[in-house]
Amino acid sequence: MNGSQEFEIIEHHKLKHVNAFLIQIIYRNFHMHSDFELLSVLDGSCLVTLRDCVLSLSPGDSVLINPCEMHEIDTNGKGITAMILQFSGHFCFDYYPALRNTRFRPCNLRTQFSDDNSYLKFIAQLKTFVISYYKENDYFELDCVRTLIAIIKTCLHTLDCTQIQESEYYSQKKKKERIQRISSYIDANYLYPLRLADLASLEQLTVTHMSHFFKENFGVTFQEYLTGIRLEHALLTIAREKMSVAALSEISGFSDPKYLAKAFKEKFGYSIKEYIHASHSQNKNVQNNDCALTKALQTIIPEDEALKILLWTY
Repeated sequence: MNGSQEFEIIEHHKLKHVNAFLIQIIYRNFHMHSDFELLSVLDGSCLVTLRDCVLSLSPGDSVLINPCEMHEIDTNGKGITAMILQFSGHFCFDYYPALRNTRFRPCNLRTQFSDDNSYLKFIAQLKTFVISYYKENDYFELDCVRTLIAIIKTCLHTLDCTQIQESEYYSQKKKKERIQRISSYIDANYLYPLRLADLASLEQLTVTHMSHFFKENFGVTFQEYLTGIRLEHALLTIAREKMSVAALSEISGFSDPKYLAKAFKEKFGYSIKEYIHASHSQNKNVQNNDCALTKALQTIIPEDEALKILLWTY
């Protein structure tokens, strides 16, 4: 995914206010979306970085991410398979409007249940929802709504959460609009020299104010965020074609190949040359424990294949 999706627009194809899918993720730079996102790891391990914490997730672990909450998913190049359920705060608004103003404390959900059986029952509900969503049997819409209500009710009873005031809700809405403008501007210009002062001018703020706003709402500094987007661009380019680090640096927005190499090493723990070699190796015996062989940083798993995975693990 490129920077144009750092504020992710969620489309609800089958059910209003709801979306579900299985996905393979190598790396996802800081981004946010307007829905709640319940992510459960089926295979692999990752770090999910939010504004106030870093969560280490292993197979079977899960996290509930609030609307407009910046988060990064880093698998250290190894990749994860995850089950994702996204639902709007307006789901069942006529019957439970408080959901729109509910905010959950970031955590590994497994740690919040009183025992493992209760947690496994919760994950089974999640799988039941996604299977019904994929199969589209008669009256699947009603089955999905019933199961999702049960999932949300469990979250409200089990997880730490608070209710924000209506004034805070609209304040967050304004922040979201500003974040959208900023992320869109960065996406349009990250291949060129870009300064924090440019964003400050865009929003008519002082550089100091913009710096504080960025760190508070994106969870990282402007430079860290910009570097992450440029690294994403470099990773996607490597997947498509082989080129030198110097050429890759130039087309990814880095001012110097050494800067790209250093940023890559710091982020992923191995050199960019190792990654390029592993990504384009034709040797089937190459072990990729350190460098992921991937065609995309995240890929939605086709429904038929996803169903096989879910039914096998159900």
